[in-house]
Amino acid sequence: MAFYEKILNRLFPKDEEISIHEVLKRSSHFNDSYDLWKSTQEAGDELRKVKDSYHDKILNKATAIDLEVYHSPYANGIIIYPRRDQKLISLAFLMEFIREKLELDDYRLVHADRRIKERGKMVMAVEKYYLKPPLSAEIPIDQKFGNVILELSYENNTTSKFKMMANVYSDRLYHSPKTFEDLITLIFGERTAN
Repeated sequence: MAFYEKILNRLFPKDEEISIHEVLKRSSHFNDSYDLWKSTQEAGDELRKVKDSYHDKILNKATAIDLEVYHSPYANGIIIYPRRDQKLISLAFLMEFIREKLELDDYRLVHADRRIKERGKMVMAVEKYYLKPPLSAEIPIDQKFGNVILELSYENNTTSKFKMMANVYSDRLYHSPKTFEDLITLIFGERTAN
């Protein structure tokens, strides 16, 4: 029996992994849909929901969306997990919105890619933007919020999580970073009283 299993495994490997790595480039259809979304009341409501959930999470209150907050001396961020029972903006639109806001603040998009892995019946994909503050020859360098990574993960073509992380420099060549709270304000606007 082992002989036939070896032959079958050679012909039809069970755990063969297929991997694709490509530049992330949005289609014109995606861009048109995104531009339309930005002009809707729904976009404003959903962006407010993300901002309010961030602030509620900081205060250990119940949140409107599933959100985690990460704080450390060198990295700060949020992770959003979509729920099936909740209507939430397309996280791909959120990713584009944050990228745009950072680019308006002179951040540079230095890396945009998509990685897709297929193993058996599971297909996993990760879309990533890596943004850096503007270049400067002046020391100490203004690092703004540090390097910002935006990552959108999918499992079997369903969004599984969105992550935004700001990683700061601790070197004396850099000014102290702006706070993560300031980054949230830059992206989503000032917090309104509840």
